[in-house]
Amino acid sequence: NSFSLQRVGVDTEMYFGKGRYLTTYLVSGITGNILSALKSPNPALGASGAIFGIMGAYWSFLMRHNFIFGSGAADAVSQTIFFNLVF
Repeated sequence: NSFSLQRVGVDTEMYFGKGRYLTTYLVSGITGNILSALKSPNPALGASGAIFGIMGAYWSFLMRHNFIFGSGAADAVSQTIFFNLVF
């Protein structure tokens, strides 16, 4: 989680602004923990839902603005998401 947050968190906060970044983090974290409690036989609490929410929001932002950032930026976030899903 720390690796992912360090890798995408700084840029996401810069582009989203502090308020939108914090809102995305909190809503993602709360939603992730609720879904974990409802859908998992072994529910867990933690920051994973919030981190994945930040990465998903950042990936979506980069995809919508690929004419500015190019496809390479979204590819880097996709690799980070893949790394987290596998490990």
